Amino acid sequence: MAYYEEIILAAWLHDIGKLVQRAGAEQYCSKDLEGYLGKLQKSNRYSHTHVLYTEGFLQSLKDCFPDKVCPAEVIRLASSHHNPSLYDEWLIAQGDRLSSGSDRCAILQNKGMETATEKPAFYERPLTNVLSTVHLEEQKEGALAYTPLTPLDNATVPAVSEAQVTREGYRELLRLFEQDFRALQGKPYKEFMEALDTLFERYCWCIPASTQDDADISLYQHAKTTAAFAGTLYRYHAGTNTEIIKNLADNEVKKFLFINGDVSGIQPYIFDLKTSADNSKLLRSRSFVIWVLSELIAQKLAAQCGVSAEHIIIAAGADCYCWFRIPAKSRICCLSSGWNWNPTLLKNLPAD
Repeated sequence: MAYYEEIILAAWLHDIGKLVQRAGAEQYCSKDLEGYLGKLQKSNRYSHTHVLYTEGFLQSLKDCFPDKVCPAEVIRLASSHHNPSLYDEWLIAQGDRLSSGSDRCAILQNKGMETATEKPAFYERPLTNVLSTVHLEEQKEGALAYTPLTPLDNATVPAVSEAQVTREGYRELLRLFEQDFRALQGKPYKEFMEALDTLFERYCWCIPASTQDDADISLYQHAKTTAAFAGTLYRYHAGTNTEIIKNLADNEVKKFLFINGDVSGIQPYIFDLKTSADNSKLLRSRSFVIWVLSELIAQKLAAQCGVSAEHIIIAAGADCYCWFRIPAKSRICCLSSGWNWNPTLLKNLPAD
């Protein structure tokens, strides 16, 4: 069976074939594997063909994978999630299904297309900006806004009323992603995974995870939560000695522990300034310290519970949100972490 590190990396990469497929990079698609990796439908045709692109693309990058993982194992796991047969393949499949089930619906599916003369191709559908879908109940719904298909930077964060999504745009994202992925060759596992997170955020933040349902969840978000779900399932079933396929789909058993870490008493620290000169810089710097602190606490929690950074869902402001496996060890680690941190915070920060 695959190791934890291989499960996490495969979960991150399981849907990278969607970027490759939408870019029209047919050189990475091997139809010979369709019966092995694809999902046969009643129409006697195979669906989820993006897995063929995942397999081919990762084969071309296998020399760039980090230590602690076997490239062949990672490629097998990443490309088998729609037709799994072995237990470790089912870990990725179940992580993918839990992630998809938590973020996909079909409420907005046809909104914004009422005047379209024909339905756009799957690769032409833009990512909906989720904030544009929010409105007060008594107010009229506003027009949807979209995310431009371009790498993430300060200039591309604002949503646009229209977003032109083309194969050429996907090809450029694929070129940049592959270029930066190859630059990771030789990095140790931990550094590689931290860089991969950044890589996905930069190039996949604007790519819809699904074009069949509401396209308001990015491929980056889906990949990260899939890794968190798969990693948690791996640790849970290994820790409870229940590593068989039928137990993975048992949703009646509580397996996930959701944790909110909070740094309290930050107001005096941020606003108790001794001088009026350069107050704006001091406020920004102290806010930055609080953000770094919440990030460090989240990373310490993850390390103590034996999981990687994918399990940190949010670390922002004075809060962090993580999920781990349910057994008692996670609870004990979290409690002891709080007690270890509190004296340090009281000693070094003028907090309540």
